[in-house]
Amino acid sequence: MSRSPSILPRTLRVAVGAVAMGLALLVAQEPAPDLATPESHYRFAEGLFFRKFYDLAEKEYRSFTERFPEHALGPEASYRRILCLRHLRQEPAMLEAMDRFQERWPDHKLAVQLALWKGDLLYNRQDYAGAEACFRRLTAHEDSVLRETALYFVAQCQERQDKPDAALAIYRGLAESPFDDRHSYRPYALYAMAIAAQRRGDNVSAGEQFQRLAEAPAIPSTLREEALYRLAEARFAREAYGDALNGYERVVAEFPEGAFAREARKRLAWARYLTGDYAKAAGAAADWRRLYPEARDVEVDFVQALSLVGLEDHAAALPLFQGLAAATAAPEDIVRRARYQEVVCLAALKRYEEVLAGADRFAADYPKAGELPLVHFIAGTLCHANGDHEKAAAYLRRAEDALVGAAPQREEAARLLADSLVKLERLGDAAAVFRRLAATPDSPRAAYYLLKAGECERQLGNHDGAIRDFEDLLEKHPQAEAESRRALQHLGELYPTAGRIDRAIQIVQDLLAKATTPPERARLRFYAGYLRYQQDAHEAAVEDLRAALGEAEAGSVAAAARFYLGSALLDMGRQDEALDTFAAVLSLPATDRPPFPVDLLLRLETLYYARNQLALSEGICRGLLENADLSVAQRAALRLSSILAAQSRFDAAGAVLADLRRRRQEALASEPGLALAPEEEIISAQAELFLLQDQIPKAVVAAEQCLAVPGLDQEALTRARWVLAEALTRQGHPAQALPYAIKAYILDDHPSYSPRAMVLALRLLVSQQRLDEARTTWTELRQRYPVFAESVAAAPEVKAVIEAQPPPG
Repeated sequence: MSRSPSILPRTLRVAVGAVAMGLALLVAQEPAPDLATPESHYRFAEGLFFRKFYDLAEKEYRSFTERFPEHALGPEASYRRILCLRHLRQEPAMLEAMDRFQERWPDHKLAVQLALWKGDLLYNRQDYAGAEACFRRLTAHEDSVLRETALYFVAQCQERQDKPDAALAIYRGLAESPFDDRHSYRPYALYAMAIAAQRRGDNVSAGEQFQRLAEAPAIPSTLREEALYRLAEARFAREAYGDALNGYERVVAEFPEGAFAREARKRLAWARYLTGDYAKAAGAAADWRRLYPEARDVEVDFVQALSLVGLEDHAAALPLFQGLAAATAAPEDIVRRARYQEVVCLAALKRYEEVLAGADRFAADYPKAGELPLVHFIAGTLCHANGDHEKAAAYLRRAEDALVGAAPQREEAARLLADSLVKLERLGDAAAVFRRLAATPDSPRAAYYLLKAGECERQLGNHDGAIRDFEDLLEKHPQAEAESRRALQHLGELYPTAGRIDRAIQIVQDLLAKATTPPERARLRFYAGYLRYQQDAHEAAVEDLRAALGEAEAGSVAAAARFYLGSALLDMGRQDEALDTFAAVLSLPATDRPPFPVDLLLRLETLYYARNQLALSEGICRGLLENADLSVAQRAALRLSSILAAQSRFDAAGAVLADLRRRRQEALASEPGLALAPEEEIISAQAELFLLQDQIPKAVVAAEQCLAVPGLDQEALTRARWVLAEALTRQGHPAQALPYAIKAYILDDHPSYSPRAMVLALRLLVSQQRLDEARTTWTELRQRYPVFAESVAAAPEVKAVIEAQPPPG
């Protein structure tokens, strides 16, 4: 839009006023008493005018022109009469007098001024067509300043008559000329063009034009200030907030007390906020209040509050938003947005009841507000976090229904809604929500959501629905490894009940026939092997899993394939192959391994120990030490202490036991009355440490303490019996030691302590010359623990048994 009439014609009114003042200076003497001559009559009229007797002067000027119509002073007298009519505010008579003047003296210099004056008068009366006619009379004037002034106001009149194209054509012609001190309307023409561009939304062109005004010479300071401000506004409208920020700073720096300084300081706060500089935005708002303490601007409060939210200072932002929400003079848009932000702050401050009350009030007052879905989302999220799933489901369902498009909150609202529905055991509704999530275009979690939908249906007992979801997952997202594996596991368990035992494998086989890349073939061969393993078809499983590992790029499934290959081999009794396969998996970082069941890990630890692969045994035990189940952690700690002790790493073994005791104490402190395994299990391991460190009396006391406890774990009992047998032997009590040694292998089959107890019993029997019983023990040792027997074959007691053995037949 162009500049307001109260500002734009100012130069024009100054020009007209100057003419009037110039003529007024002609009055320099008193009028003569004799009015017979034209000169004396004119001087009398001038005297009246000079004394501001405008009503009398007007009559005398009119009389002069009637008495002396052809006198040379006629134009000046007519002009003076017009001035009197103006002072008397007789506009109709004044306009009529102007028209007569222009008709009678069209080429007089005063006719030009009257045309400008009349145009100005009509313009201000909003008679734009009449004003345009006045100004247009001067558009061919030889004086370029006067001509351009008239052209500018013709354009102004056309603009107000809804002729923007015609007006812009004139502005463009004026603005193309260089700016100088004489032609003052050229920059105003460019300004009008820039405003028109800004109104059309063409902020690029507007910005270029305001830039020229801001930088060109011979620009009035008030116009340059406004150009600088509007240049920043054009940048702001283009979301070039950094450039806008620089523009507002320049306005404030160059015109600190100017007409636009206050607004520029406010917009500066907004620009800083929108560039993410929340601290400086809040500071700019505070500076605005300091500079204008008498003023109140709700936008300043609003941007400061938003900036505090950006700084996560919700406690400071909340009262500002609450003040805006209660401000009767604030625009409705700001009140609504402030009330929304009030809910945001209350949620951040975890003021649960106030959030829900605020959300409900917002919904009642603004049922169609764009922020309402987000208000429901905030309330639902808070209810979900607080475990109030009934309310959470209600809020989140409304949020999900109203949030549209790719709003990030929509997926989160649906996800939390599904979770609340699951916790409320409304599994059918939850499955429907998961399916909607899976149907979101390009969702990276579509496979996961389909899996969850199927699991809900299965838990509900709707096996057909579950099968459809799992099959959809495999068909639409075969590249989703973890989800496909779980879907196939479900299908492997569901198909037999549905009479479709081979359906899962058939799906994989069909997908395998379409596979074109090594990674895809490896993944599908793994799925086939996994399914066959689930069906206990171990031979076929081994074949498929080895085929998967044989693909050129099996890396993504290699660890999982080796895990199930090792499991199948172990179930088939092919122990050595299984242990070698598992060793490759266990050598990977923990984050790259598939999850191992605890029972399997404990079994593997024992087997690796028996094979003297102590590093693997130790690694398994250390991995289990941090298990959340303290009973599992205790078993691992006791095994680890034995492994370390066997390697003479006594300090490390003791540290493991001490850490176990500390964890038990912490558990009992946090949960008094917690049922734990007997302390004697740890004492049994401590007894072994005492023995291996030749602290024989301590070993005897600790072992006897364990054996006195009923119901002790079998491994702890066997360890205690072996320790006591060894300790008594070293104390010179072989007869007392022998029964404990025999019990350690007759009542248990521990891979570590039972064979050591058998060797001790063999030594004791030989020392007592009970060679037949010694031979029986040796034979049994060779049968039960051949590897261990081979390792002790050179021992003196064994040689004695072998040498005393009678010749065959």
